[in-house]
Parts: sequence; C-alpha cells; structure tokens
Amino acid sequence: MALAAVVLLLFATGGRAAEDRAATAKLAAQKAVEAWLAGVDQGKYGESWDAAASLFQKGGPRETWVTTLKQGRQPLGPAKSRALQSAEYATSIPGAPNGEYVALRFDTVFEKQGPSVEKLVATLENGKWRVLGYHVTPAAAEGKAAEAKPAAQKAAEAWLAGVDQGAYGESWDASAAASKKAVQREAWVSTLVQVRKPLGQVKSRTLKSAEYTTSLPGAPAGEYVILQYDTTFENRGPSVETVTSVLENGKWRTGGYFVK
Repeated sequence: MALAAVVLLLFATGGRAAEDRAATAKLAAQKAVEAWLAGVDQGKYGESWDAAASLFQKGGPRETWVTTLKQGRQPLGPAKSRALQSAEYATSIPGAPNGEYVALRFDTVFEKQGPSVEKLVATLENGKWRVLGYHVTPAAAEGKAAEAKPAAQKAAEAWLAGVDQGAYGESWDASAAASKKAVQREAWVSTLVQVRKPLGQVKSRTLKSAEYTTSLPGAPAGEYVILQYDTTFENRGPSVETVTSVLENGKWRTGGYFVK
C-alpha cells in the first residue's frame, strides 16, 4: 500500500511539473510575442525578421519578409486593441523538429480592417522565445474556418475508415481530383499495401489538430483543412497520421495522407 502511494505521488508530481512547465512557457512566449508584435505595429519589419527564429529566417530572405508585411500588414493600419484568445503549448509541430512551441491567437482590431485574428507560433531557441510564424485573418474568415473543420474531419474519418478496412482502391476513388492526377489507382493501392497494411489494425485514433487554410505550397488557391491524428496501430504503436482535405465541388475530399 505504501509503495502504491509513492508511485501515485510520483505520477502526480510529474504531471504537475509538466503543467507548470507549460504554464511558464506560455507566459514567457506571450511576453516575447507581444514585444515582437509591438515592433511590427511600429513598422519595424526588418527588425522583426532579425528577431525571429532561425527556422523562420530560413524560410525566406529579410527583404522578402519586409515586402510581405508592407503589402499585407501595413494596409491594415495601427492595432487599436489586442487581446490574447488562447495559448497552446506543444513539443512538436508539423514541419519542425521536436522542441518547445507555443501557438498563440489574439483577437485584434485594426484601424482599417476591424476585428481580426492574429496567429503566431513561438519556439524556444537558445533559451529565448522567438517567433516562428505569423498570420493575420479577418474574424469573419475565422468563422468560415470553424465551419470547415468539423465537416472536413467527418469526411476524413470516413475516408480513413475505408483505408482501415483495406478498401485501398475505393480510397483512391474518393480522393481529390488533383491527387488522382498525381498518382494512378494501381500505384496508390500498391503503396498502401506496402506501407499501410503492415501497420495492422487501428487500436485508437484521436484528433490532435485541425488547421484551416486557403493556400498550400504547390497547390491552387482553395479551401484546405490539415488534420493530424494521434493513432496507435496494432503492429507499430503510437504514430501520427496527417490528412489534408480539400473542398472540391462542395465536398471535402482527401488530397493527401501521411503516416509518421
């Protein structure tokens, strides 16, 4: 009984430590991000690139970033108000190495755009929180995203259910037109037989994140939702499934699937 109590205490302490770490990270990241945003508000676009994370800087030269903000941020005018809406701590995000990250959302009112949502991702780099990503959308567009995410999730999970059952050819049939052009049905089936089938049955699948966007690299403008699932397979264990859904002729269809 005493040993059990010690074990439970250790688990409770570990849980509190993780929660405390996340809480501390969120506050520090928020402070750093708000200082970075203050510079952007003042038109210090080059300095904002200088202060950003190294991975951010690798995404494009300073001059391109300055031009992007002049075209996209400057026309919005000064920020009249800005309030933190949410802050989420994570140790991994798509397309980046494992580390410490905080995704922050602010309800912001600009002089020339009105209610908007600013989204930023900060990462801990050499002991300092630095901005890794920045995006501004009108609040009305966020409402559209809120409607799109559950619809895309429902379609993606129905598609995944077919894949789980080994209906590989049918999953190709139900995919987006661009995906079908990229790979033939037979090649798709062969790929899933070689890569997906050996993983075995799905023991659990939980939605981890859903991100709405109107643009993706190498794809035409449209409506997309990138969904990530924490999935446990019978023969592999914990994995991450990424499904990219695209709105096509009023229906959400799978445009990409990846298991890691």
